[in-house]
Amino acid sequence: MMIRRSSAIGVTSHEVRDHFNIWVAEQLPQVNTPETLQSLVTQCEDKLIPGPEYSFGARFNFALFIDDICLESLDHMHDPVVKILYKQWGNLIPGERKYEIHPEWHDGETDDGEEDVGWTYMSVCEYAETYTRFEWAHLSLWHDFYLRPPLMLDIYWDKEGQLGFWRTKK
Repeated sequence: MMIRRSSAIGVTSHEVRDHFNIWVAEQLPQVNTPETLQSLVTQCEDKLIPGPEYSFGARFNFALFIDDICLESLDHMHDPVVKILYKQWGNLIPGERKYEIHPEWHDGETDDGEEDVGWTYMSVCEYAETYTRFEWAHLSLWHDFYLRPPLMLDIYWDKEGQLGFWRTKK
């Protein structure tokens, strides 16, 4: 799934998730039979799985996206970063999306370091390993590997500290 650059400027993680949800809904009928999809929908209704796409691996449950910090990380970090978004986090309705982001974090309303905002940063060097980690039955590992942004797993911090250090006024 790609969003055109001209329409992606200023897009939030919530809007990326909206586009991703539409893309997944359009793709699923192309990857399996109607009978199998109906069986998965029934399992969703019975709360056995979060969504029919859950059984189709990382491709249909995680999306990568890039913001200004990701682009700036090309110049300021040894290993640049991208954002990985977890589809199963859920959607906020438009009225719930206009919250004030806590100043210590890159998303979320609270100062709780364990607040799950539905996405996190990852090093581009960890891309293949991360997608493999979340493939098939390991999708539930999101909560084991999630760190609230700007924190990241598996990163060797530059001497300056956490992601976005170059934006901090000295």
